[in-house]
Amino acid sequence: MSKTTIALALLILLWLAATLVAWQVYRRGRLKLALYLDLLAVGGLVALTAGFFWQVLLQDYHIPIGGGDMASFIYPRYSFAAQHIAAGSLPLWLPHLYAGQPYQADIQSGLLYPLNLLVFLLIRPFTYRALEYLAILHYLIAGLSMYLLGRRLSAPPLAALAGAVIWEFSGFLVAHLGHYNMLAVAVWLPLIMWALTPALRDHNLVWTLVAASVLAVSTLAGHTQLTLLTLTACLIYAIIEATAGNLSHALKVAALFALFLITTGLLALVQLWPSWELTNLSLRSEITYQDANEFKLIPHRLITFVIPHFYGRDPTSYWGPPSLTENFGYVGIAGLALALTGLILWRRQTMVRFALVLSVIGVALSLGDWTPFHGWLYELAPGYDKVRAPGRFLFFVDFGLAILATYGARTISRPFGWRQRPALNLAVALIALGAIGLSFVALPFAYVRLIAGRTSHQELVDQLGVAASSAVLAGLFALAALTIFLAYRARLIKPSAATSLAISLLVIDLFIAGASFNTSPNDPTAGFQHQAVVNFLKSQPGIFRIDTVTGVEDVWQPDGPAIQGLDSVWGLFNPFVLEDYYWYWKIHTPGRSSDLYDMLNARYVLAHPDVTLDAAKFVRVFDQDKDIHVFENKRWMPRAWLVAEAVVVSSHGAALAAIKEAGFDPRHQVVLEKPVEVKLAGQPASGQVTISDYAPNRIKLIAETSQPAIVVLSEVYYPGWEAILDGKPANLLRANWTFRAVAIEAGRHEIELRFRPSSFLISGAISALSWLIAGLAVMVGAIVVARRRRRRIET
Repeated sequence: MSKTTIALALLILLWLAATLVAWQVYRRGRLKLALYLDLLAVGGLVALTAGFFWQVLLQDYHIPIGGGDMASFIYPRYSFAAQHIAAGSLPLWLPHLYAGQPYQADIQSGLLYPLNLLVFLLIRPFTYRALEYLAILHYLIAGLSMYLLGRRLSAPPLAALAGAVIWEFSGFLVAHLGHYNMLAVAVWLPLIMWALTPALRDHNLVWTLVAASVLAVSTLAGHTQLTLLTLTACLIYAIIEATAGNLSHALKVAALFALFLITTGLLALVQLWPSWELTNLSLRSEITYQDANEFKLIPHRLITFVIPHFYGRDPTSYWGPPSLTENFGYVGIAGLALALTGLILWRRQTMVRFALVLSVIGVALSLGDWTPFHGWLYELAPGYDKVRAPGRFLFFVDFGLAILATYGARTISRPFGWRQRPALNLAVALIALGAIGLSFVALPFAYVRLIAGRTSHQELVDQLGVAASSAVLAGLFALAALTIFLAYRARLIKPSAATSLAISLLVIDLFIAGASFNTSPNDPTAGFQHQAVVNFLKSQPGIFRIDTVTGVEDVWQPDGPAIQGLDSVWGLFNPFVLEDYYWYWKIHTPGRSSDLYDMLNARYVLAHPDVTLDAAKFVRVFDQDKDIHVFENKRWMPRAWLVAEAVVVSSHGAALAAIKEAGFDPRHQVVLEKPVEVKLAGQPASGQVTISDYAPNRIKLIAETSQPAIVVLSEVYYPGWEAILDGKPANLLRANWTFRAVAIEAGRHEIELRFRPSSFLISGAISALSWLIAGLAVMVGAIVVARRRRRRIET
């Protein structure tokens, strides 16, 4: 029996024991029924989460299928961070990829996200299985936070549970499991709204600070686009809330929302400022509208809202354009029925209007350039010109539908009166119309297509079969939902039974649609496991980089060096890679035969055995792995070296032109963008440079030279690096367009390069102070409220 199985069994026993104790306390009149039902609902969400991911928790299955970004991008970076945090240091710089790259400043690192930090500290070593469990935990957070929001909206426990089930297992969250940092941001939106609702509705300062704190935490999870969407959702709610009252109410809402934004900015400034600095120097500094419009929702794919597997059961069998992951928003047939009911019967509620507006905006914007609205947003709204994938606006749709469904479940969880009867009749009629449409239009059409294609290619027959099966299930679920509503309308079943049946139908429907969406028996970390190759490379002396951009990515994970402790000239594509270095590597380096390539400290090339390389320069030195052979570059340059001739240019563009000149020799020359104080002889420098210590945030060197010289490093230049020469601050020069250098006089010198970005240090101090002030303010406010309540009770 695995440790996970034992842990789950203990968790279930603990919950059962707590439930029994709560029941006894309730029977003695010391516990309110609602609190007891809340405990049952929380336990139910834990059980449902475990049931949804049972194959991962109880069997040797993995998520997501193929690994996705979670395996290839998130895991190696988190593993790198965990290694250094366990050793007592906070890695601000990632030396292993792209010849060096800011780490904490890359918002995708999630380095300061509290849950990530906790896992990094507690789980040693950090494994891919730990990351899978961390992702599963966030689904539980999604359910619990939506349950709290439902209870905030006065929904009884069962109704709140229905909304929680829809949100936790919604198509958007299930599809984006492989985008862990997106998931980690998205799950907090209900909790933000849980705090923001009383903050703006009741003009409550304490709840405003709580909402800002939750939004700051979600921001630290590390996905710019989802944070931007979350802010937009909050703005839409604030506008709707402001218009729900008089001018005085609107002004107070505006003031509190401004405080909410400012507080969030201050709390998360430790991440926002460094990330803004990196964004302006990265590829993401500007993207075209064509790039921003990628992965939009094609209109005909809206059919997956009612027939989820119309285009295939999972991303590996998907046959529609262009990405199932970016365009899946299924919330269940019963979820749609509940949402429709909630909209019709509670349409005057502020939160219902918000949910409706949010859902409509989400659909309109997810269609990309099929409507003009996404283009307007790209041109006019700050931040939206730097993100892509309009399909991610389904985040709005699924969240809005979950809120509406909570109100719908609230309706059927109580007896209805004569005033609600007309609206309820309308809702039931529309549900019946939908059920009839699915049963008597979609199903026959699906079967006709299946029969017509039976003599076609087997792959087409299989695709039609999956589509027809999904249509059959959709029809059955629609009829089941209609039966529940008709039975409730006819008072044949109690409201609690109607709600329970609706939740059961939701669970079955969403589990069928999503439980196998991401699971696979294949190990997504296989590309990290070429141990013989890694052992050979780590046995070689000196500090060097490897080059894996040879087509070997089908068996070798490009970001593997971050786990293995190797250094690479590249990695998996990252939109936050430094723009200058990207152009240097991808455009301006003419090929592996050039000196510009050698300057990258690229000693070894990893490739398939049949790769074609310059035989005069690259020699095969390792062939003990059937998929990957290692070739040594006989002209590789060290990580740091001495030159005594400098070419000083007047601009950054001129530096690029100078290193591309035919006569430029990086072994003896360096191109600088400002003059140096030492007087160079211009003759080849004699001496040596030794790297005595190499860590993410620090490099120590010992340089010995017989004449004034420049120590050039094959390390990417970036603001925040500073040089210490013989214990005193020195100028850190920008060398050869995108690298670093330090000028020294003749003799022996100790050089230290330290990464101490002022953007991180200053913003960190501001954020720490802001968290302290916000925490104290919330504590004081809570004490004041508690005392007021006590006085009211006493009087």
